[in-house]
Amino acid sequence: MILKIPEGKEKTDLMIYNPTLNRRNFVLSFDLRFGETQPDDYVRFQFNPTTDQNFSLDLSKDKNWNFRWVFHNDWKSITGEYDQFPPERINVVFIVQGSECAIYLNHAPLDYSSICMAASRFRPSTRSVSFHMIAVPDHTAIVNIDNVKMWDLDEPPVFIGHP
Repeated sequence: MILKIPEGKEKTDLMIYNPTLNRRNFVLSFDLRFGETQPDDYVRFQFNPTTDQNFSLDLSKDKNWNFRWVFHNDWKSITGEYDQFPPERINVVFIVQGSECAIYLNHAPLDYSSICMAASRFRPSTRSVSFHMIAVPDHTAIVNIDNVKMWDLDEPPVFIGHP
């Protein structure tokens, strides 16, 4: 999947969403690689399970990250830097179980929140999970997202021959 904002366009937030990724308890893994972008451009992965809660992770080409969540209008945010950013491929893993969320970058823990989701409330929506490329206007911005894998923890797979 390629998110690309062409040069000269005024639109600065390109969003795509996938309703098949809409789950309550899940593990989501994917790889991303920044293409032609400026240092301030960033990619956002956003989860909106209900109208009064969401969480998102922003990763910028200049090696900064921001994990935000809102729970009943109480905004929280944690920011930091990460060493293994572009041009290398970055592996991102979200683990969401009940009210807890954990994020890993390149197989190392990045952040955790015990209250990023309310386990009792869930709104099925086609836009519950979205990927964004956010850029400053007047230049090309591109990010490649590959190897997207989703495990639904509420419906684990059944393997033949295993109890």
